[in-house]
Amino acid sequence: MTLLKTKEAAQQLAVSETTVRRWVSLFPSAFPKDMFGHYIFDDEALDKLKRIKSELEEGTGLPDIKLPASEEPLLLSPQLQSAKLSAASAAPPVTEEPEPLLIRLSQLEASLSHKADEVVTFQLLHHRQEMEEIRQTLAQLSASVETLYAALQNAAVSRPPSKYLPDLPVAATGSRKKKRMLRTIFPFL
Repeated sequence: MTLLKTKEAAQQLAVSETTVRRWVSLFPSAFPKDMFGHYIFDDEALDKLKRIKSELEEGTGLPDIKLPASEEPLLLSPQLQSAKLSAASAAPPVTEEPEPLLIRLSQLEASLSHKADEVVTFQLLHHRQEMEEIRQTLAQLSASVETLYAALQNAAVSRPPSKYLPDLPVAATGSRKKKRMLRTIFPFL
């Protein structure tokens, strides 16, 4: 019987250590721990991990996978074994049947699903309202820009450009005259 650590088991299964830890955490009763609280995988535990991997590859979801519980923890110290036995004898027996718990659980799931649907519906309505407000604002801005553009075009047509920009043509002609005069004096320019 070989005992493997998490890293070694992950290497044999060709998955990451994190994946093995996640699988083990979902099935704590199926994988025993040693006296230090570390998972040690024997052949039986490795077979369970292989079963989980194969069922996942077939398309089964992790919550749908059922594994048998481990009979006895591995390598427990005598103190931990006696503490476990005394805790088991001191615990009250479970008298409630699983049926009412399953019914209550399904009711809670339905309630949660309904509440999530309500939240999503509210958010969608709110987003639609915001989008409509943005669309209206954009239409108003577009109309304002078109009005201003039309007014600018009408003003430009009715008045000559020299009234809007009186300095540009004069400055441009003045600088040309200066360049011509400099070229006559200095032909290499």
